[in-house]
Amino acid sequence: EKEVEPVSAYYRLPPETMSVKVDKFGNPVKYLQMMPDGRYKEYSADSIIHFYHHRKAGTIIACPGIWPAIEDIRLLRKLEEAMEVLVELFSYPVFMAYVGTDDAPARILPDGTDEIDIYANKIQNMAKEGSLVVPHRIKVELLSPKSSIDLKEYLNYMKSRVYISLGVSGVDLGEGDTANRATADAMSDSMINNVRAYQRSFELQLNHNIVNELLLEGFDIDSLLPERIVKFKFNDIDTVGAIARENHAALMYSSHIITEDETRE
Repeated sequence: EKEVEPVSAYYRLPPETMSVKVDKFGNPVKYLQMMPDGRYKEYSADSIIHFYHHRKAGTIIACPGIWPAIEDIRLLRKLEEAMEVLVELFSYPVFMAYVGTDDAPARILPDGTDEIDIYANKIQNMAKEGSLVVPHRIKVELLSPKSSIDLKEYLNYMKSRVYISLGVSGVDLGEGDTANRATADAMSDSMINNVRAYQRSFELQLNHNIVNELLLEGFDIDSLLPERIVKFKFNDIDTVGAIARENHAALMYSSHIITEDETRE
């Protein structure tokens, strides 16, 4: 047995400042916190409670859920930057002016001014909301701005890859498109299940590492008996699904399929 000091408080530590020393079996022995200004502090393994989710076998630090999508997010950002450049290049209208005809080509005026230069300057200096009045010999056309490549499909494809990697859908992020309510609920199931898995993982670690320790410290071993145990538990995030399950349980109870205790559970 090892005698330890009672718990007085819990403090959050920035994980990016922590490094772990492990034994030959991979179990944590010490934690070292190194601050950016050079300060550091060592902690014993029993002084640190390490919450983790999606930790790979043989590793101490968990892998973030967004990690598989990092490269996709970087590529999506590059495409967005390319789209921004295209918008800047082709968002302004381009005018093409035909000065003169085959029978009456562009002239050099008596003062030496080129007729082409005259109308080029007029188009260049015209007001944004203004109009241009020209003789019948002059023809001005507005060229519709078209980029050399349409990035819309590329953006949608990369965005879909990011959504899949994160376990969410466009509906979860506010993109309704043409999805109806039934479709939206089905598309959100993946995200709901991911959140439930995260909550369940957090519940188990919090109850085992903090709640049970405080119960043993403040009371006795009987405080861990099933009828006396205290647990931290998240509320169900799927309200619609929870109501459906409760209605189904009530129906099973009224049909004498399950007991009252089973219904309440």
